[in-house]
Amino acid sequence: MNPEKLKRVIAIAREAVANIEDEDIKLKSYEVILNNLLKQDAPQKQALWVKTEKTSEKNSYELLASKTGVDRNLLEDYIDLGDEIRILYNIKRDSTIEEQSLFFLIYLTIKKICYGDLEVNSSKMREILAEHQISLSNLSTHIKKVNRFIIHKSGKRGSIKTSYRITNEGIAKGLSILKEMAEGKDSSEINLKFLGAKITKRRKYSSKIGLEIEKLVQNGFFNEHKKSKEVVEEIKKRGFFNRRQDTDAYLRKVLLGKKLIREKINKKWHYVLKK
Repeated sequence: MNPEKLKRVIAIAREAVANIEDEDIKLKSYEVILNNLLKQDAPQKQALWVKTEKTSEKNSYELLASKTGVDRNLLEDYIDLGDEIRILYNIKRDSTIEEQSLFFLIYLTIKKICYGDLEVNSSKMREILAEHQISLSNLSTHIKKVNRFIIHKSGKRGSIKTSYRITNEGIAKGLSILKEMAEGKDSSEINLKFLGAKITKRRKYSSKIGLEIEKLVQNGFFNEHKKSKEVVEEIKKRGFFNRRQDTDAYLRKVLLGKKLIREKINKKWHYVLKK
């Protein structure tokens, strides 16, 4: 890249973060944007929004690892980058808006870093939230409260096409959260005060998910390798419809290393009885 092009790229990156007040976030956002522009070798401002092909699964983990500064093996414990992004992290908060915002920041940051996409169609995003058992209650209203980080973007007048888009500041926060997640911090311990949204706590409820999983262990369910998805499906047959994240958390934090061990088969983690 010649000096003139480099100057234009730097100017674009600076302009993109000009309205960010927090100096740390501003610097991180500037570095992310400048790095992307240099890789694309495109000085045009529109280059920030160009969709690129998804990198290979291996390279995706390596890319996230480099952006967050953590080992890729730690990321693999909480993120499944197969054909679809699966968040295996137990996203559990005392309020719906916190859970929704936390999921959006994690998911859309990964989507941007690994797929080059800054936004996801609203209908598709609601499907993804439902699959991860994140409440859809007051979703649009909640996201409007955190529009510094996530924007509910409408199409042209009269269009029913809308999407959710992550901002540069949102990406910076998402990378920070991914780092905390990979280092093992519980979702309830992540500081979300930066959202600036009024939080209404919901009633806590007890879960019998652990008891049901223990029954599966006793009844020989884990005598053969099982994916966490298979555990969820088996529990559903017994009338329990807990979130997959709850199941993953119990398997890893309570049973792993004590009653179960975990092995990777065909790039997927499987649990089996410890002998």
